[in-house]
Amino acid sequence: MNRNPDSAPLIGYCTNIHPGVTLEQVKNNLQRYACEVKQRVSPDAPMPIGLWLANETNQQLGETELQRFREWLDEKELLPFTLNGFPFGDFHQKIVKHEVYKPTWASESRLEYTLALARNLSVLVSGNLSLATISTLPLGWPPGDEDFITACGKNLTKCAAELRKLRDQTGVHIMLCIEPEPGCILDTADDVVDFFDKHIDEAAREYIGVCHDICHSAVMFEPQKSAVEEYRRNSIRIGKCQVSSAIEANFLHSDNPDSLLAALSKFHEPRYLHQTCIRNEANQIEFFEDLNQAIRSSESENGTWRTHFHVPIYAKAIGQLATTQNEIIEFLNCIDASNMHFELETYAWDVLPPDVSNLDLETNIEREIVWFKETIEKLSAN
Repeated sequence: MNRNPDSAPLIGYCTNIHPGVTLEQVKNNLQRYACEVKQRVSPDAPMPIGLWLANETNQQLGETELQRFREWLDEKELLPFTLNGFPFGDFHQKIVKHEVYKPTWASESRLEYTLALARNLSVLVSGNLSLATISTLPLGWPPGDEDFITACGKNLTKCAAELRKLRDQTGVHIMLCIEPEPGCILDTADDVVDFFDKHIDEAAREYIGVCHDICHSAVMFEPQKSAVEEYRRNSIRIGKCQVSSAIEANFLHSDNPDSLLAALSKFHEPRYLHQTCIRNEANQIEFFEDLNQAIRSSESENGTWRTHFHVPIYAKAIGQLATTQNEIIEFLNCIDASNMHFELETYAWDVLPPDVSNLDLETNIEREIVWFKETIEKLSAN
């Protein structure tokens, strides 16, 4: 498989949408879904993909197995330019909720898992790419005192040093990208900047950057331009963008708030956390850990709600509910897309309310990729 390392941007969907924690399950999912999508959107060229390799999968990739996997990916013309290193365990178990934030970056097991991902990724992209990325959790879920945050900083600094050694050995520069998420220890650009100022020095920043998840930023009512400029001012690189969209309910301009709340309630489900922020008329924001808590609150049927539920990026609205699709466009208007790693991360297809989409998974993935590529082309032409 021949890939010009300078022919960016790289755009691929994240395979954490497929359940499976063994190498065999990963390959079966890629064969069934990714190969089909490739034939539709990139029949004559390699198709970038964002791989998710759970810890169990990662441990199965010994030297021989890893080389065979590399050859298999080359044969299928799938290019794993980025890894989603956030979920450590089974991301599709019956209840995930807070488990996805374990182990934290204060733990040696998180460091070991991430470095194993990096070593494997360097083999998977060698000869095709000189830069690859891995996204990771924003330290952990609270509580996190100063000792905890310091321990996270030390482990991330160790990681940066090992990534430097890996680059010297393999020629592949792997950047670890911290992904702010609502409610986590780092959930806004301001949090990230403060953490980097205290714990990530200039040398480490060559290997430690940010994964900007557009949905997460939107849920926090963080303007995309403000976040981008904050990172730029503080010499923090956005190495990777997760392209995603949240749901929005504006009760301030609703003629039927009860019906709107009922539509929103359909998105409460037991597997994942659906953090929700409500902004009132005074521009004050209240955070709720999960959607059901917001629904039960005294703020019900008031303000503008944004909920962390990754919905199809091609949808501007879902029934009565709006989406934050326009935040994707706002982000693209703030950056140079030509050298960005874009990972489309609508992982919640199998827990969406049944009336959201009647398309099969391959068609939904295809539709997202086509919409995003066309959006970039339109913006570039203007």
